[in-house]
Amino acid sequence: MIQGLGLGLRFQYLDDLEIAPECVAWLELLVDHFHDLHAPVVARVERLVCRKPCVLHGVNLSLAGSSPLNQQYLALVEALMERFNPVWWSDHLCFSEVGGVFLHDLLPIPFTQALLDHIAFKIDYLQARFKRPFLIENISSYLRLEGSEMSEVEFITRLVKKTGCGILLDLNNLVVSCHNHQESIAEFCEKLPFDAVKQMHLAGAMSQNNWLVDTHSKPVAADVLALYQQVQSQHGPIPTCLEWDHDLPQFTVLLQELERCQNVCA
Repeated sequence: MIQGLGLGLRFQYLDDLEIAPECVAWLELLVDHFHDLHAPVVARVERLVCRKPCVLHGVNLSLAGSSPLNQQYLALVEALMERFNPVWWSDHLCFSEVGGVFLHDLLPIPFTQALLDHIAFKIDYLQARFKRPFLIENISSYLRLEGSEMSEVEFITRLVKKTGCGILLDLNNLVVSCHNHQESIAEFCEKLPFDAVKQMHLAGAMSQNNWLVDTHSKPVAADVLALYQQVQSQHGPIPTCLEWDHDLPQFTVLLQELERCQNVCA
């Protein structure tokens, strides 16, 4: 099991993580960083996760895409599971590939029953194949597609009920999307089945022309931290990972961010 605050593993920090303090309770490994990786680096990660538990996280399953699941990608997932023994794995509620071409983005979907059934079929396959809990993550979005038959939170709720999968609730993504679409964070949280929320994400965003843009390149915003405190207060402690993917700072800055997150729930 995992608990407390974790950190998204970036290979630049391997030296620091090998002597990291207890505030880094666990690690989130990004599947897509392990393509064609040198064996010595993988071995270092393996030694690291022998000391700190880990989870796997992906960005290229393309659950909502029309193409079948990429078996080469799943073979990588399987190899990482065998090597690192993650507690669970996760990916996003989106599509990110068309016709075998990865789009390098997490793109929004229409919330329809037909698409829900399509995604549920893929999740059922993944859970049966890997015998490991699978979590779906809400994305940051900048437009709502026409043709939706339900809200995002209703779509997620029905998908969880249909498949038994868990939820990775990204609080930064929730704040970004609700701001951009002028939707209610409170209503989303009221309707979300929190008993299925197994993990959360915290990250930084930037404001641009009255839009919020998810960048993973800044400290966690005050309103995201306030939401984190509120969720933990209402629903109890949920394992939470700090993500920082761009403009990587000194490792000491990440430790300071983890301390900020700890302090809001103290």
